[in-house]
Amino acid sequence: MGLDILLFLLLGLFVGTFGTLVGIGGGLICVPIFIFFLSDGGVYPYFHTAAQITGTSLVIVFANALSGTFAYIRQKRVYFAAAVPFALATLPGAFLGSYIVDDFTGPMLYISYGSFLLLMALMMYWNAMNKKHADVHTLPADFTFNRSLGVGASAGVGFISSIFGIGGGVIHVPLMVYLLGFPVHVATATSHFVLACSATFGVISHVWLGHVIWTPAICISIGAAIGAQIGFQCVALQQAVNRTSQHRNLYRVVEVGTGSAVRAQRAGGQIIIAKMVVGKPFHHRPKAFVTLFQIFGHGGQL
Repeated sequence: MGLDILLFLLLGLFVGTFGTLVGIGGGLICVPIFIFFLSDGGVYPYFHTAAQITGTSLVIVFANALSGTFAYIRQKRVYFAAAVPFALATLPGAFLGSYIVDDFTGPMLYISYGSFLLLMALMMYWNAMNKKHADVHTLPADFTFNRSLGVGASAGVGFISSIFGIGGGVIHVPLMVYLLGFPVHVATATSHFVLACSATFGVISHVWLGHVIWTPAICISIGAAIGAQIGFQCVALQQAVNRTSQHRNLYRVVEVGTGSAVRAQRAGGQIIIAKMVVGKPFHHRPKAFVTLFQIFGHGGQL
């Protein structure tokens, strides 16, 4: 048990640092690890249902997002005119997602989550073809955005975040940048606030339904909260280093861990979907697949 706790703390430290650096909640790292290593048939079978995987992951997302959000608020980077209505819009979807995943079987989670990763790959490809370079840290005085579109998109983000136990920033930031016209830096900070609220709603519902396994949830959350502050300090120092190189190296580490977990799992149809997305070596992957940290990497300047 002592070694488990130590490993969970170290995992959380990494998840929190990476999540804050690129503007995601860490669930994209935790969920695959939970599926392939910590569920039934894995090395440490802590999880026995799909709902336990997503519920526990969302607790970790919450810890990471909350810690990172406080840092962004202190720096006055959150655009509250959009953050508050967007956050409230995630409430229905967050509760609905936690109830729906209660009926998921393991294969259902694998297939739906793998399909979601494929969708993310398509988004990355589109982002690569339409990449925005915006070093704007503040909004112009006459800035406007489509509030109805933003609220609707945020409702969907809340649902996806809760049902998969991930941070909605991976979807929300590109939506804010490309559909609503926000500068990348402002979108990342504002999305972090929305993510924290959405995760709060989802966690309450998952806890109520008994989906959370507390040992990994608490330990990884503690590590993630500390890691989020480390990530924010790395962001503050970005002007002294090559940002793109840093993010590529960090993303390689994530890929090695996730890809190894996928390969360690016994072959199956649902596993092939995940391997298509996260199983290839970084240098063999199409350029579009690295766009996740290229897009969210701009958020590192916040």
